[in-house]
Amino acid sequence: MRFPSIGIRTIGTFLADTRRDLQILRRMISAYRSGAYRRIPWRGLAFLVGAAAYLLLPLDLIPDFILGLGILDDATVFGLALAAARREITAFARWEEEHLRAEGNGSGGARASGPTGRPS
Repeated sequence: MRFPSIGIRTIGTFLADTRRDLQILRRMISAYRSGAYRRIPWRGLAFLVGAAAYLLLPLDLIPDFILGLGILDDATVFGLALAAARREITAFARWEEEHLRAEGNGSGGARASGPTGRPS
């Protein structure tokens, strides 16, 4: 039996994708709070708020001081929350791109954007 190898590039790609998703998630929450974007289903929002509360509160299923296992429950909740939010993150990124494109075409005023297409 041969196990797939997990190389540095794979881990690096995973970390880069996770960082990108967290940046998009931060912008999505900001747009939701400002009222600009309200397309987040209430269940998805409740799950994200619950996951954030679990990660921020000191109560854990497995206490963090137990080396090796303590952070495992936090990592699991974080991974599940990010996976559950992936559809909303993708939808928001698409909406954000369309919204910025529409603003650039004159319907909302031109805004300068950086190399990633986001306002700078």
